[in-house]
Amino acid sequence: MKTILIWQLKSTLWLLTLLFTSFSVLAQKETKKRYTSNLDSLWSRSTYINKMTTDGKWVILTETFDHKKNVLMLKHTSDSITFKLPESQWIRFSDDNRWFGCITDHKELNLIDLVNHTKESYPNIQSYSFSKSGDYIAALEKDKDLESLVIINLKNKSVYSIQDVNKYLWHPQHNSLLLGITKGNQNQITLYDVDSTIYKFIKENPNSRFNYLFWSDSGNALMFLEQNNKESILNYYSNNGDLITLNDTAIENKFSHYQLGHLEPHISDDGKRVLFYRQLRKMDATRGTETMQVWNSIDPWAYPRQKEYEERELRALLTVWYPETNQLIAIETVERPTAALDVNHNHAIVFDKLIYEPLYKEFSNTDIYAKNMETGEEHLVVQNQYIGSGFVTLSPDGKYITYFKNKNWWVHNMKTSETINLTKSLNISFENVEKDDASEIVPFGNPGWLSNNEYIILYDQYDIWMMSPDGNYKKRITKGREEKMKYRISKNYRRNDFYFLTVNVNFSSSPFNLDNGVILEMYDDFHKTGYGIWKKVNKIEKVIFEDRKLDGILISEDFSNIVFRRQKFNEPHGIYNFDIKQKKEYLLYQSNEELLNYDLGSGQLIKYNIGEKELLGTLLFPTNFNPEKKYPMIVYIYEKTSNRLMFFEPPSDYEYIGFNSLKFTTDDYFVLFPDIAYTIQDPGISALNCVISAVNKVMESGNLDENKIGLVGHSFGGYESAFIATQTDMFAAVVAGAAVTNFTSHYHSLGWNNKKPEIWRYESQQWRMGDSYYNIKGAYQRNSPLYHVESLSSPLLLWTGKEDYQVHWTQSIELFLALKRLQKKSKLLLFENEPHALMNKANQKKLSIEIKTWFDKYCKNKNE
Repeated sequence: MKTILIWQLKSTLWLLTLLFTSFSVLAQKETKKRYTSNLDSLWSRSTYINKMTTDGKWVILTETFDHKKNVLMLKHTSDSITFKLPESQWIRFSDDNRWFGCITDHKELNLIDLVNHTKESYPNIQSYSFSKSGDYIAALEKDKDLESLVIINLKNKSVYSIQDVNKYLWHPQHNSLLLGITKGNQNQITLYDVDSTIYKFIKENPNSRFNYLFWSDSGNALMFLEQNNKESILNYYSNNGDLITLNDTAIENKFSHYQLGHLEPHISDDGKRVLFYRQLRKMDATRGTETMQVWNSIDPWAYPRQKEYEERELRALLTVWYPETNQLIAIETVERPTAALDVNHNHAIVFDKLIYEPLYKEFSNTDIYAKNMETGEEHLVVQNQYIGSGFVTLSPDGKYITYFKNKNWWVHNMKTSETINLTKSLNISFENVEKDDASEIVPFGNPGWLSNNEYIILYDQYDIWMMSPDGNYKKRITKGREEKMKYRISKNYRRNDFYFLTVNVNFSSSPFNLDNGVILEMYDDFHKTGYGIWKKVNKIEKVIFEDRKLDGILISEDFSNIVFRRQKFNEPHGIYNFDIKQKKEYLLYQSNEELLNYDLGSGQLIKYNIGEKELLGTLLFPTNFNPEKKYPMIVYIYEKTSNRLMFFEPPSDYEYIGFNSLKFTTDDYFVLFPDIAYTIQDPGISALNCVISAVNKVMESGNLDENKIGLVGHSFGGYESAFIATQTDMFAAVVAGAAVTNFTSHYHSLGWNNKKPEIWRYESQQWRMGDSYYNIKGAYQRNSPLYHVESLSSPLLLWTGKEDYQVHWTQSIELFLALKRLQKKSKLLLFENEPHALMNKANQKKLSIEIKTWFDKYCKNKNE
């Protein structure tokens, strides 16, 4: 009896919610116009925040369109001053915030004075750069076959040209340029002082090409790579006028069979250390010849990936050179040929990716060593460590290695060789318990360190933690667990000055400074989002939190104002400026403003259960909704999609996957985006159960035409759609795009995007089988659409791209041929020259029309 009462109460609450929504929609009808598809071409696709001046006064926006060229906007954040420009590249502000520059597709440099609000243009410009002072701009001009460097004095607008320049680089502090010049047969490297107009010759060689020009950040040294038919030479030039060189002979003397490589070198900030790659003079031919490949089952990896690894990673090995002493030290070796490091650090980490292969995982397990870059000495840090993204990081100062192993975070001190388990004593899990695929036990994250490297920052499910690397200090900074709110440091606001390692950026961790503050993202389980500021150790200031998607944030250097983007499924992107001190918000730009006058429907979250687990789905209502009518519905699936309530996409036929929710809601359809929870070894069965439960919840409203429900998905969602179609007759029509349809053949195929066997996706990733096909054949077959094709009764539309290297198009062919042989209703669209998602606009429109026509035929009884 208690269970029945609870069910009745839940049903009553659901119907009350629907009734409230219905009244809201009816009220909306009185004030908003009915949307029609002939309006589609008017709208922009999206609006992005690109950059902001450090003083927060100017921001650059890009508005993208399906039907016309994109637009670049330069806007003042506190008044209405706006410059509209064609879509451009080389978008940047001068360091003094006085100037803005960009280059259009027609190679025109637009230069805008941000004080006087004037614009000037310069034709035939290939690239440009502001001097550190902001006094000058250097621009490479190419008119037909003539190259020259144009130097513009931004104080008096005078212009000076240097002929035959093909490369240039400003000094990091002074108004001087490093130039690569070609005059006739002579190639030379020269310094040019712009203030004094004095040239200083560095090197000239008629037979050499000069590349990779770099200054040290301190400006006390520079380097460049020289190559000719005989040899390669690394040139180092210091402020005292000494030119020091390193050539192939010197490398051969130190490292037998090696020469100077052609990959990009690096110089330390103090100019005392240079990183470069030495490479083998010849590779052996054990991988085969041009006419025959040798695939060997004892190799760690399959032939294509093994060959690529040997040609790229094994052939070129990282080396450090100290020009002042001419010392050479091998960082990477044949035994440990992969490194991660910052050129300014004293230690690197080195390892061999293949030591435990084959593992059939997304990333390798390996033994990690710390290597002293001054002495070459090594010591072991950790054995058999998984090196997936976020599992191992180097502190920004290079003193510590952090890694996640056995459900805990560990910190290794490079200098003392001591290792501490930071989280063992805490009664909190740092393992990502929300992740339900077959991958490794994944951490919630380690975003970085406080800028003095005194404390490391870690995440649990809800909160941010701050801990000292010796383990003596551990403090939870936020109270998200109590608030049921997740706090994370925003990556977005640092996107234009993010710190990365010099080599192997996946091992980077960022420095954060509490003196100004750190921007936090906040979000709850119902997709509300917002921002806060972390100041001092215990001070969290909540800035904004609401039932919208907020993203794209940038902040002024003094943390006085932020710029961010706001959206919801029926609310076009708006760009806002928020004054943190005054707690006031200002609209900077509203995209698709006219679209706000039209009824785009309403939406709400629904709740449904799988066993004891409660899941969310987003239900979008038809525009002009009438609670007295019954409507058809389209269900879109791909793992968890309920957050689509917060994402705006204008009504359009130009979609990568041919599906646009507003095209359906504005044509009298419900659209449902359900979340799916998975059981390992049953990905298809899990999707089936969750989708049926979600659809049954919508049926309770009484407004759904239960015989007119469509199902659509792409990629993994395409697989889920195809599988569900073989298990139930709930759906009047189904669309599966770029779908895996045969687990057995796909498991035994090669993924050409990454040159890896697809085995890893099943045993340790998204396909969630968790074990070898040969150990659980029944489970593989149980979840494979092709093995149940006889039971399929819904008309099935398949589509795929002929150049799809993510899921090979033959997967769609296999299922289609089975359907054809069984004389079932099916159609296959095979797009020439298209990858995993369609890129050609004409094909996007064709696919969208085909999908809409398919559903209209079977869910609305319309003729094709």
